[in-house]
Amino acid sequence: MLKNFICPDKGEIEIKECFKNCRMGCRCAPLGYLKAISEERVWEGVPSVTQLIKGTRQAYLELTEDCSLDPQDALYRLIGTGYHGKIEDGDLAELPLLVDGIKGTLDLIEDDTLYDHKLTGSYKAQKVLGLQKFDGPEIYDDAGLPVKYVRGPRKGQTKREIIWKRSGTPDLNDWKLQVNKYRTMAYKQYGYTPSKMKIFMGVRDSGLKIARERGIDNKFYLVDVPFMDDEEVDKYFETKKMLLLSALETKVCPEPCTPEESWDGRRCLEYCPVAKYCVGCPYKTEVLEEDE
Repeated sequence: MLKNFICPDKGEIEIKECFKNCRMGCRCAPLGYLKAISEERVWEGVPSVTQLIKGTRQAYLELTEDCSLDPQDALYRLIGTGYHGKIEDGDLAELPLLVDGIKGTLDLIEDDTLYDHKLTGSYKAQKVLGLQKFDGPEIYDDAGLPVKYVRGPRKGQTKREIIWKRSGTPDLNDWKLQVNKYRTMAYKQYGYTPSKMKIFMGVRDSGLKIARERGIDNKFYLVDVPFMDDEEVDKYFETKKMLLLSALETKVCPEPCTPEESWDGRRCLEYCPVAKYCVGCPYKTEVLEEDE
């Protein structure tokens, strides 16, 4: 549960107190922005598809522990919310779903295609697109001489242009599960079956050097989502639902997130808001060292 803001000096203040009076004497952001990023959906006992594609331990701790948020890290979350609202204007948009004790929102149905909108960074975009790096033509200087590496393991070798191709296996991971779950829910609730599923993926750091170095040249991409077996999808989410509800009822912390759910630890170290509460997390030592 979101409780505190992390101030520019890394001190913390309870959100409701921040709204009354800034502890640093000068607000780090407009009050309207701070109120917008602090809005959370109230837990009413029904898990969402978004909660269930997280590791069960992360979802559990987010519901049972007080979390802190750095306003600097929340801008893109707010942009993403507005971004959804602006482009969802098709045949059916923002379609509410509630099936088998799981809720969700289907972003868009248009031209018999189920769309899910994502705003992400170039790191994940590269994996989703299956981009792989290849050596291109040799690079020559203005005098027509080959440009060579002057240091490092490739010292003396001629430099080549880098070419990125979508030739690898796309790594949709939790997105594929999420979109397929929306599809099975849409059929059960509304009798709708799409002929295609796509992710409309915006890249928030497109245009920056780091994105170009990862082969990301565009601001958005359309990504095909493969159909999964309905029974496999429903079984996965039913299992995750029961694990989360059981943990909340018994107040017993679930098993640690899997490597897939924790992005091989990257999520724990950089993106998980409850990592400091994660007993037994294999990355906890590094997280606590950063916090201390």
